[in-house]
Amino acid sequence: PGLPGSLLTGVCFGKALAYSMNIPIIGIDHLEGHAFSSFIEYTPPFPHICLTASGGHTSLYRVDGYGKWEILGTTQDDAAGEAFDKTSKLLDMPYPGGPILERLAESVGFEDFYAYSRTKNLGYNFSFSGLKTAILYDLIERGGYDTATKQCTLKEDSPIRARIASSLHCAVGDIFEQRIEKALKEYPDIAAVTFVGGVACNNYLKSRLRRLVEKRGRLFFSPSPLYCTDNAAMIAFVGHYKAQQQQFDDYTLDIGRSS
Repeated sequence: PGLPGSLLTGVCFGKALAYSMNIPIIGIDHLEGHAFSSFIEYTPPFPHICLTASGGHTSLYRVDGYGKWEILGTTQDDAAGEAFDKTSKLLDMPYPGGPILERLAESVGFEDFYAYSRTKNLGYNFSFSGLKTAILYDLIERGGYDTATKQCTLKEDSPIRARIASSLHCAVGDIFEQRIEKALKEYPDIAAVTFVGGVACNNYLKSRLRRLVEKRGRLFFSPSPLYCTDNAAMIAFVGHYKAQQQQFDDYTLDIGRSS
């Protein structure tokens, strides 16, 4: 997944480079890279449940081995990271706004002030567009957003900012917990959960998932920022085990298909 233009450019360059050097080429699914990114620094046991969450995607997997993974659910519209990004933009915060939102939420004890709706009846799938819209309408109703100029009108020290940030964290945490709890009940052989992607940097969400998982096993996170600022390491990791398994592609490799 990604923007077709940039993906097409990258694949064409990769195939040309492989051809000119007479070396194999391997197509890597970006989400598979995320699903195995925790292995860069940790060794989660198989099988395990993997939650990937970033600005572009939110998905849940059952992972049975290297290259053996099944998508249980994925976002139906907006991803969790987008809900954080758009909320910070509504509140006129600099990008990336996730860390700022977390600090604001922490300042008021991560209390669920506004009880934003949680989309239900999605099984393992996710939907954050409704949450994002609910925050916008709530901000307008509280007089904190000018629809004409599309600008936040709250003062920097307004308590509404922190309460919105806190309520957002509670909503996302509840959604994540519900999906993982469902998976742990359905798959009794699961011994661990991995939480990866940019949203996995959020300490509040990590602490909630750790408490949920600790009775069944361990919770593993994304590797340190040293290895995930550009996502190159996670793609190289997947490429490494595919190469060991001789899972190479040919020059018909396209942006919508990998081995």
